[in-house]
Amino acid sequence: MTFRWHKLTTNRYFNNGQGIGASNEQNLVEANIIEYIQAVGQDFYYIPRDMFTDDPLFQEVPTETYSKYFCLEMYIMGVNDFGGQGEIFSKFGLEVDDTIDLVFSRKRFNEQVDQDHPLPGDLIYFPLSKHLFEIKFVEDEPGAISGVNQFYSLSKLYTYKIKGTLYRYSYDEFNTSISEIDTQLDPDIFEDRGIDNHHPTIEEEATISLDWSESNPFGETTGN
Repeated sequence: MTFRWHKLTTNRYFNNGQGIGASNEQNLVEANIIEYIQAVGQDFYYIPRDMFTDDPLFQEVPTETYSKYFCLEMYIMGVNDFGGQGEIFSKFGLEVDDTIDLVFSRKRFNEQVDQDHPLPGDLIYFPLSKHLFEIKFVEDEPGAISGVNQFYSLSKLYTYKIKGTLYRYSYDEFNTSISEIDTQLDPDIFEDRGIDNHHPTIEEEATISLDWSESNPFGETTGN
């Protein structure tokens, strides 16, 4: 039994991005995507995490620093409680689990941001709602924007899609020149609000709760 190879039916002038005029058509698709995002998207501040050194003993990052930002237009994929579960009650109390999905142009990212590609751990600030999100996942091969499929259109990828969660402050250092972030996330202000672990009230309660009068927690021993 013999198999017949059928002629490909895609347009030979495009040929899935590998034919005549492919680069020009790719540039056209990319320009249309950029124009669409700039027309219906929102301005965001991309805040990359600075290079850090792990603690040699515990093999962890003791403190992360953020010292610069870049303005970049992004398209919001969903805004239902920013895509998460919103504010919920758990056994640990009230939790805020807002998430957001964003799409932006690869070309515009390389033009605006001083790094090769988005990374988990970087931050996204939305000035319109004043929310700060941490990137948890970067999708290198996103599918569609507003129902228009651009997955490997003309054999090229044009966008990144990222998933972020609402940022939780953990005494990271901020010096981004964005006053809304640097002021609100200043460790000194957090200490004044009583969030610091060494706040006098916490220290006083700890002193009252700890009883060092008993020398042996397992009971007194008697000699034979």
